[in-house]
Amino acid sequence: MTGRIVIARSDSDVAIQKINSLETLPVSSSGLDELNQDFKRDLDYQNYLKQFLNGDNESLDKFFQENPHLIDSIKTKALFLLNLITTKQKVMPFHISVSGFKPKLADNSAFELINLVKELDYEYDFYELKNVLPTIVIYYSDYLLKEKYFKTQDKALLERVRAVIEDDSCFDDLVDEDLIAQKYRLRALYHRRCHSEGVKRLKNPMHQDYLSTGSFANAQDDVEKNLLLYRKHFKPDLTKKVHLNTILPSRNYEADQVLDNLADIYKEVTDIQEEVLVRSGVYEDTCFYYQCSDCCKKDFPTVSLVEFLYIKNNLSDEEFKKVKEKAELIQALHGKQYGTRLQVVDQALPGKQKENPNNFQSACPFLDEKDMCSIHTTTRPLACRSFGLSTIDDESVQACKFYLTQYQYNSSHRNERDVYDSDPHTQMIGEANELLAKQHGFGHMKQPVGTLVSWLTEAT
Repeated sequence: MTGRIVIARSDSDVAIQKINSLETLPVSSSGLDELNQDFKRDLDYQNYLKQFLNGDNESLDKFFQENPHLIDSIKTKALFLLNLITTKQKVMPFHISVSGFKPKLADNSAFELINLVKELDYEYDFYELKNVLPTIVIYYSDYLLKEKYFKTQDKALLERVRAVIEDDSCFDDLVDEDLIAQKYRLRALYHRRCHSEGVKRLKNPMHQDYLSTGSFANAQDDVEKNLLLYRKHFKPDLTKKVHLNTILPSRNYEADQVLDNLADIYKEVTDIQEEVLVRSGVYEDTCFYYQCSDCCKKDFPTVSLVEFLYIKNNLSDEEFKKVKEKAELIQALHGKQYGTRLQVVDQALPGKQKENPNNFQSACPFLDEKDMCSIHTTTRPLACRSFGLSTIDDESVQACKFYLTQYQYNSSHRNERDVYDSDPHTQMIGEANELLAKQHGFGHMKQPVGTLVSWLTEAT
């Protein structure tokens, strides 16, 4: 019958009738060959990179010149170009493509080359390559204004970038309007750097006169002017995959040191967040600007024992009594609706007990009469500090529409987002939490966590 598999068995072979519908599918192989090729390319690249790092640049260059067919991935192409620079050769158009200028190939080569430069912290004026890799102006400027300046605080570096991005001719060879528009984003980023430096000076009593110079206000005006131009000329493709550029913390404390140094940890979070704001163009007080306390009224953060102890230790008896009374009222409302109280649970148990199983909504007890957080600048927990500007899995950013929209309309054409990687701090606090559980009556739990309401009412 047509369309059925017919198997005729004999001692020597098995005959299988072909299925017409399968024969029409455009499948040339199982795909395993392609996977093996990708694996081989990556393995070859790692070997080339090892040779480059070992200083065998002349032999690596000879190998590439004799085997151009092995420059078969964009990462290997970037390494080939960087090796040309290292051996003091001039990068020519035919090094990018032997078949003539290809904008997409040149763009990807420029992007991957700067990624490699970031990884190796390589020193060279990559603006020199703009004639053969026009978009290198975008990626190199981004790198200098973000990562490089963050490390060096070199003011001369800022002025070097400004001289390029303020020159419209440096963007003339870009073939796409979305690419040309990146000059406005970069100019806004430069002025955000200047504005950020101005804020730091204003915090220093020795520089209080800076406000009167007008430079501080001018920097912010220039930011706004260029952001408006950017949004006029560039419309983001919101269907594109998001690429996260993470900023890692450096503070590292043993578990028994975390509670005593939580202020220092939170200070680092603030410093990294300020850097994220500069890089991403997200407004500093987004929640306050939109007068939004939605998160604080519909949910209350889940916090660890160590963070609750830190909050409690920094409250006066009167302050603590006041928030506890608020929490008791919330518990009473929860009990009326569901017949149970919000509890501290062990987050380490299989299946993860839910600290708020009914998704109960109520205002956080630390909100004051004006819907302002009473511990915002002092002891608010990591969940509140990191919201909107961080990732814990290197894949997603938990953010409300106000933060998300700013990210989308301030990001580059490659849809990159600069974020704080909160995982190291979260892990550190988790280790401290496990230790403190045994010392504070939670020995039956490995990771005691709860809403602020349950901590204020159940654990005091």
